Amino acid sequence: MNTRSLKGISPVIATIVVIAVAVAISLAVAFWASGLVGTFTRFEKLEIKNSYVTREVNEYRIVVSYKNSGSSDVTLTEIFVSDKPLSQFWSTATVNETSFTQVFIPAGTDGVFSISFPDDAGVKAFVEGQTIEIKAQSSSGVYYVGTFIIP
Repeated sequence: MNTRSLKGISPVIATIVVIAVAVAISLAVAFWASGLVGTFTRFEKLEIKNSYVTREVNEYRIVVSYKNSGSSDVTLTEIFVSDKPLSQFWSTATVNETSFTQVFIPAGTDGVFSISFPDDAGVKAFVEGQTIEIKAQSSSGVYYVGTFIIP
């Protein structure tokens, strides 16, 4: 039997095929890893642009102007007034004119939210000159804190 009639691929072609497969696999791994990096490097950053307290007819109102400059959406899940949850501090308090559940802030957006403290049978939530701390907690556990002096 003549063994010279059997032919295989040349070493040059074999090397080119191995390099092409290695490049294809490395590109696939690189794209997969960049997707993971994008997922795990998202962050929330809520910037408070302006905030103030006003006394309106029969209520105090805290107004907060913000910008979500992070790459992730922010959901405010709890608001504390001087370290007490909002509903325990003042049961009739509202956020954006409704009872507070959550405030959703998409990434890259600006906005305003307000917290109202209506008088309760003539009793005010605060005393003029009082310093209060408002702390908003996000769903990821980050706290955004502001200190206010009541006019």
